[in-house]
Amino acid sequence: MATAGDHRQFTVYSYDSKSGNYSYTTLSDPGAKPSTGGITIKGNLWTYDSSFNANGKTTLIRTTNEFTDTKTEVFKVAASEDNGAHWKIVLEGVAHKIAD
Repeated sequence: MATAGDHRQFTVYSYDSKSGNYSYTTLSDPGAKPSTGGITIKGNLWTYDSSFNANGKTTLIRTTNEFTDTKTEVFKVAASEDNGAHWKIVLEGVAHKIAD
Protein backbone atom coordinates (compact mmCIF):
# COMPACT_ATOMS: atom_id res chain seq x y z
CA MET A 1 0.00 0.00 0.00
CA ALA A 2 3.03 2.26 0.19
CA THR A 3 3.11 2.83 -3.58
CA ALA A 4 0.53 3.09 -6.31
CA GLY A 5 0.34 0.54 -9.06
CA ASP A 6 -0.07 -3.19 -9.41
CA HIS A 7 0.38 -5.36 -6.33
CA ARG A 8 0.14 -9.11 -6.04
CA GLN A 9 -0.12 -11.37 -3.04
CA PHE A 10 -0.56 -15.03 -2.20
CA THR A 11 -2.50 -15.96 0.94
CA VAL A 12 -2.77 -19.37 2.57
CA TYR A 13 -5.68 -19.97 4.95
CA SER A 14 -5.73 -22.67 7.60
CA TYR A 15 -8.15 -24.05 10.17
CA ASP A 16 -7.24 -25.69 13.48
CA SER A 17 -10.05 -28.16 14.20
CA LYS A 18 -8.94 -28.61 17.82
CA SER A 19 -9.16 -24.93 18.73
CA GLY A 20 -11.73 -23.91 16.11
CA ASN A 21 -9.49 -21.03 15.00
CA TYR A 22 -8.74 -19.81 11.48
CA SER A 23 -5.45 -18.17 10.51
CA TYR A 24 -3.64 -16.88 7.43
CA THR A 25 -0.19 -16.18 6.06
CA THR A 26 0.26 -13.71 3.21
CA LEU A 27 3.28 -13.35 0.94
CA SER A 28 3.24 -9.92 -0.69
CA ASP A 29 5.34 -7.97 -3.17
CA PRO A 30 9.01 -8.94 -3.52
CA GLY A 31 11.01 -7.76 -0.52
CA ALA A 32 7.99 -7.40 1.77
CA LYS A 33 7.86 -9.45 4.97
CA PRO A 34 5.18 -12.15 5.15
CA SER A 35 2.23 -11.27 7.39
CA THR A 36 0.29 -13.66 9.58
CA GLY A 37 -2.70 -13.40 11.86
CA GLY A 38 -6.01 -14.75 12.96
CA ILE A 39 -9.35 -14.56 11.19
CA THR A 40 -12.77 -14.35 12.78
CA ILE A 41 -15.57 -15.61 10.52
CA LYS A 42 -19.16 -14.68 11.37
CA GLY A 43 -21.57 -15.53 8.58
CA ASN A 44 -20.44 -13.70 5.45
CA LEU A 45 -18.04 -11.34 7.29
CA TRP A 46 -14.35 -12.23 7.67
CA THR A 47 -12.26 -10.05 10.01
CA TYR A 48 -8.45 -10.13 9.97
CA ASP A 49 -6.43 -8.52 12.76
CA SER A 50 -2.69 -7.88 12.50
CA SER A 51 -0.11 -5.27 13.43
CA PHE A 52 3.30 -3.94 12.47
CA ASN A 53 6.02 -1.93 14.15
CA ALA A 54 7.81 1.00 12.54
CA ASN A 55 10.09 3.53 14.22
CA GLY A 56 9.20 2.14 17.65
CA LYS A 57 5.46 2.59 17.09
CA THR A 58 2.87 -0.19 16.76
CA THR A 59 0.07 0.16 14.24
CA LEU A 60 -2.95 -2.15 14.45
CA ILE A 61 -4.55 -3.23 11.18
CA ARG A 62 -8.10 -4.58 10.82
CA THR A 63 -9.28 -5.87 7.45
CA THR A 64 -12.84 -6.95 6.75
CA ASN A 65 -14.13 -8.92 3.77
CA GLU A 66 -17.90 -9.01 3.43
CA PHE A 67 -19.17 -11.48 0.84
CA THR A 68 -22.46 -9.85 -0.14
CA ASP A 69 -23.24 -12.55 -2.74
CA THR A 70 -21.39 -15.40 -4.47
CA LYS A 71 -19.53 -13.02 -6.78
CA THR A 72 -19.06 -9.84 -4.71
CA GLU A 73 -16.65 -8.97 -1.91
CA VAL A 74 -16.67 -5.61 -0.13
CA PHE A 75 -13.36 -4.98 1.64
CA LYS A 76 -12.06 -2.37 4.07
CA VAL A 77 -8.69 -1.91 5.73
CA ALA A 78 -8.52 0.27 8.84
CA ALA A 79 -5.51 1.31 10.92
CA SER A 80 -5.17 2.40 14.54
CA GLU A 81 -2.10 4.05 16.03
CA ASP A 82 -3.60 4.31 19.54
CA ASN A 83 -4.14 0.64 20.41
CA GLY A 84 -7.62 0.47 18.87
CA ALA A 85 -9.19 3.55 20.45
CA HIS A 86 -9.62 5.20 17.02
CA TRP A 87 -9.63 3.62 13.56
CA LYS A 88 -9.02 5.27 10.18
CA ILE A 89 -10.10 3.63 6.90
CA VAL A 90 -6.99 3.46 4.69
CA LEU A 91 -8.31 1.30 1.84
CA GLU A 92 -11.73 0.16 0.71
CA GLY A 93 -13.30 -1.26 -2.38
CA VAL A 94 -15.39 -3.89 -4.07
CA ALA A 95 -14.11 -6.98 -5.89
CA HIS A 96 -16.21 -8.83 -8.45
CA LYS A 97 -15.56 -12.42 -9.51
CA ILE A 98 -15.46 -12.55 -13.30
CA ALA A 99 -14.86 -16.27 -13.90
CA ASP A 100 -14.85 -19.68 -12.21
